Amino acid sequence: MMAEKTKKKLEEAAQSGSTEGVIDPSSSIRRHVKWKMACTKKTRQMTFEATKEIAEKIDSLEEKASQGSFVPYGCQYILTAAIGRQEHPGRVRDARAGVTIKQYFGSAPRTSHSSFSIAPEELEQLTQQIRDQLEESITEKVTRQLMLSFIQMQSQFQS
Repeated sequence: MMAEKTKKKLEEAAQSGSTEGVIDPSSSIRRHVKWKMACTKKTRQMTFEATKEIAEKIDSLEEKASQGSFVPYGCQYILTAAIGRQEHPGRVRDARAGVTIKQYFGSAPRTSHSSFSIAPEELEQLTQQIRDQLEESITEKVTRQLMLSFIQMQSQFQS
């Protein structure tokens, strides 16, 4: 089916002398170009206003890339930069053979297991605060329990 459409477009292009819109199946078309083609109606209008805005961003990024001020690298290529998020997070696209995951996405930031450090004086102060709070809580509970026991004993003696 796809071959029929390509063949038809090639025939139309040969008759009109225009190569615009003709896709050579052997060539590698960039994803942002495919995206724009998929979102363009036959009347050369974008399907929605939001897609038109993204297409304009793509055009701007293409121009910046040709000037060298935007360098698509790894998962930050023209389409994802224009959309503002990864198209399919976790999937690798457009990577050449032999590219490792670390080379494509970059190394993960190194974090130690004890990422939270505290000075010994502060640790001692916090420990003491916790002890004080715990002691106060236990004292309150024990006092309450003793008062209840005392009241029960008084009521038994009075009866």
